[in-house]
Amino acid sequence: MKNNNAMTRLPRITAALGLMIGLLGCSEYNPPPIPVLELPPSGVHPTGEPLALTFSEAIDPNSLSIRVWPITAEHFTIENELVAGAEPAIDTCKVGSDGCEHASLTVAKDGKEASLQITGGLADQSMVPLRLEILEGLKDLDGNTTGTNHFFDFQFNPCSNTNTDPVTFDDGYYLLMAEVAEPLPVILTLYNEIRVLSDGSFRWIGVDASILDGFAKNTTNPDEIILNTTDNSFTLFATGLMSGGSDERCLASEPFDVLIRIDALEIILAGVRLNGAVLKEEVSGNDRIEGTISFESLTLKTGADPFVYNEGSASFVANPIPADKLPDGLPSLCTTLCGDVPAQCDPPANFASAEFCPEG
Repeated sequence: MKNNNAMTRLPRITAALGLMIGLLGCSEYNPPPIPVLELPPSGVHPTGEPLALTFSEAIDPNSLSIRVWPITAEHFTIENELVAGAEPAIDTCKVGSDGCEHASLTVAKDGKEASLQITGGLADQSMVPLRLEILEGLKDLDGNTTGTNHFFDFQFNPCSNTNTDPVTFDDGYYLLMAEVAEPLPVILTLYNEIRVLSDGSFRWIGVDASILDGFAKNTTNPDEIILNTTDNSFTLFATGLMSGGSDERCLASEPFDVLIRIDALEIILAGVRLNGAVLKEEVSGNDRIEGTISFESLTLKTGADPFVYNEGSASFVANPIPADKLPDGLPSLCTTLCGDVPAQCDPPANFASAEFCPEG
């Protein structure tokens, strides 16, 4: 049972890579435009500022159509599937459309950039991750048209709160799941130990988890997940600051890099940031985190020239794990930083500061 599914995202990554290589080898293929949601340096979008879209080539402005969804339990299931009957917060917004409520969409004259200004209450929902959907049918000037929708998770800055009161947080282990759609489909499932000081400084250790056979690849049920202790497993180490009072807390990490080796394949996520809101579970009253994980670039190395993709982001949820659901061998800030995952574990110097692990 140690490695039933050591890296559940590998088949999706290699399939996408194979498709891209095939397309590069077909010189007559003229692909449709590829949209990108530009990522701010902080990893989250300043509240009130428009979202910036870019395209791989000039588009027909009349073919651009978007929707925006709040990523909440009313809209998406715990497996990240759309709830039946859910309605978007912004529905089928097009350039110059009178029906584009709570937003305005414009395209630059050269057709290579677009701006989406979100207005009204949705723009103030900094504690809720959002999902931008670009509908199929996006065309270039030659009429080449996308046949699938593109999705981009984003968030307005949840850390505008400057409360200087002591920060409280339920230190312990949390299970994080993030499903990246662009630029490559990747599912991240991580066990995480998070510890926070009263001044808001935090340390965060994440370690790769595997999904047991027969369960959804984006499950968040700890009974369906085990620690990945193979050579393909990896760890991440994040530092940052949590701020706000008991009602509105948020966190923002410093940027860090993640290296994932899967046999001959290397995946490098550069400039990774964690931004999120700390909420209370309604039933248990325990802390949980909802936010976005972003990266400045994603590089695939397969032994030849690397493939470098632009920035991306995805919403994540991190739920507390009951003590009886914790697997053996997890990394720990106060005992062993790598646990049973030494193959890809390189903690930063002075990461396990004594102030996070007082005696006793």
